[in-house]
Amino acid sequence: MKKAFLLIIALLCFYGAASAQNAKGFAGFRAGGTASIITGDRYPFPTPRFGLGGGIFVIKEFKKSRVMGYRMDIDFLQMGTRYTTNIVRPYSLETLYAQFSPQLIFNLVPGPKAIDGKLYFNIGPSLNILLLAQEKELRTALDLTSKYRSLNYGINGGFTYMGRMNKDIWLTADVRGIYLLNNIKRYPDDMQKSISIYASVGFAYVFKFKQFAY
Repeated sequence: MKKAFLLIIALLCFYGAASAQNAKGFAGFRAGGTASIITGDRYPFPTPRFGLGGGIFVIKEFKKSRVMGYRMDIDFLQMGTRYTTNIVRPYSLETLYAQFSPQLIFNLVPGPKAIDGKLYFNIGPSLNILLLAQEKELRTALDLTSKYRSLNYGINGGFTYMGRMNKDIWLTADVRGIYLLNNIKRYPDDMQKSISIYASVGFAYVFKFKQFAY
């Protein structure tokens, strides 16, 4: 599984780099919020935990295509879960990840309308580097970073809307689902899986290439 995952990333990066010189592209930033839940035997009553997210991205459309393209994102995401062992003592598990996600994108509205608006479906792998993990109970916090895996891999997929604001600036809106495929804990006898939704808005600036005119 890990070898196949890394191979997919390598192929996407190669394909994107090979297509860059003949593509029109966008670079931008975004910010938003996350809703996450972590499942596991030690969390009998998990509920979503809300956090913040933000990062930068690059989008390139393949040569002579308004349908397919390639996207690279680097985001910092707060994930986690809330749970209770009983009604009196609520806990919160909070994690912070740096996420790298190369994706294939498919424009669902190609043709003339794509000049002023785009709706992409995105799908691809993600690498998630753990920066912090802590458990909170009332006003106390316990650092659990050493008990969680520092590197996790998963699937990242969703939708991106882009609308032209002027000649060079586009407004973006994203909704993504993130599912980490591996056990995020270091210990095999303590299985935990993370599922998150990441919604964001941002702005993108057009890369100008001679082959394409807007």
